Amino acid sequence: MAIKTGDQITAQQGRNLLKTFSLIQNGGASTLGFSSDVSFAYFIDDGATQFFFEDVDTTPQSRDITSDWAAADRVAGAVLQGAYLYVFMRDNGTTSYRCYRYDKTNISAGGTLMTFSGQTTGTAAVFSRMTSDGTNFYFNGQAGNSTSIHIISKYTVSGTTFTFVSDTTCASTSINLTNFLVDASGNYYGLAVGSDNKIRRYNSSGTLQATSIAFFASDSLYRWHDSSVNYIGVSGIYYKFILP
Repeated sequence: MAIKTGDQITAQQGRNLLKTFSLIQNGGASTLGFSSDVSFAYFIDDGATQFFFEDVDTTPQSRDITSDWAAADRVAGAVLQGAYLYVFMRDNGTTSYRCYRYDKTNISAGGTLMTFSGQTTGTAAVFSRMTSDGTNFYFNGQAGNSTSIHIISKYTVSGTTFTFVSDTTCASTSINLTNFLVDASGNYYGLAVGSDNKIRRYNSSGTLQATSIAFFASDSLYRWHDSSVNYIGVSGIYYKFILP
């Protein structure tokens, strides 16, 4: 039965609607940073400075990242973990990075600046991105410290501090892993955007395990609720695939 504006719906109906909507964003420029059964975060990956967060239990929210960091030019990743939304952002002029933590129920209150211990973010000429396995956080390009995008840095998080754990180099030679994710077993999945558009799976040591077929015009690779279900983005539409 169709649901019309003003209708009262159950929580499960709301979740189903949200899951459907979260697969399609506003054209190729929109990028899904996080999605789960009940919430998702996305941002406009074309130089815009806003990110958006929607949840079945709260009113849709948005924020301009320059309200927290005036020099910020782009969002480089969004992760929802527990009660907080973590947003990784970049200043294109200095190629420097910051990460802010937001209360998911009140993003308009502003973010708290996260600190990095053991290895700080760098300013190498590479676009670093952030993801999570549900517990730890990961940044490619050695968190902006290397021009080799296939070097992935792992951090634990406690409060407002990321603590460096280790670097993993995926494959023996550099390959473009612009978009990547990490599963609960520590395997890395990278999408070689702009080269051969294939997804590669590496184990926790960075050894290549499998290579997919090529995806046409692929532009993003994102995790769904830290499970075995993932999505690949093609021109703003997200297709489900199961990891091997």
